[in-house]
Amino acid sequence: MRRWPDITSSWGREQNLIGPLLGIPYQYKFKAVKEVPAADGKMERREVEETATGNAYFLPETLNVSADVQTQKLHRGIYEAVVYRAQTVLSGKFVPPDFGPLKIDLKDVQWKDAFVTIAINDLRGTREAIVLDWGGAKHPMLPGSQLPGYTTGATASLGSDQPIAADIQFSIPLDFNGSEGIFFAPFGVQNEATLKSNSPDVGFRGAFLPAERSLPGWIRCEMEGFVLRTRLSAIVDKPNR
Repeated sequence: MRRWPDITSSWGREQNLIGPLLGIPYQYKFKAVKEVPAADGKMERREVEETATGNAYFLPETLNVSADVQTQKLHRGIYEAVVYRAQTVLSGKFVPPDFGPLKIDLKDVQWKDAFVTIAINDLRGTREAIVLDWGGAKHPMLPGSQLPGYTTGATASLGSDQPIAADIQFSIPLDFNGSEGIFFAPFGVQNEATLKSNSPDVGFRGAFLPAERSLPGWIRCEMEGFVLRTRLSAIVDKPNR
């Protein structure tokens, strides 16, 4: 029986890193049919207008992923597993959000509750606290993702009631453990990823191949690792704002 899952469960599983996304809550009105008291005291069904809160999500205009993935072997008895430590930086730029296509009135936007969120599937592998640099201001990212469809990750509250009226540079350093694989989602309008590793035994998976790759272990038959760089744009990413 293979026992490498027992080894990697305490170190970190396969890691999928998605985001970041800028989320901005807004209020909207909708009509619903409810039972309300009538003049005679009886209950009757009426159409009423209610207010709810939704989130508008915006992709970064540019997303740069830089990662140094260093592998090692862990042993338990006669079993071994290859694991890694990934020192990663997500950086780039958000432009002022455009609510026009979403048909959201600016008076309904709740700027004070804006947030930046990422998803990462195994937070047990994180080695340090995650901090967002938002235009030079530091914001701690707390556990929990607000990216639709995901719960595991981290979110930072921006805590400002001022509208985002200019381009904002961001940076999120991440230092985490994992095993089996590491994957990044091209969530920007323009994306660039640069990865390097000491591992000579690699496989590239996903919808897009690297634009550039240097594999010294294959070229000179020496076990030195690899470096790759890839670029993607919204033309092929088809991001959904």
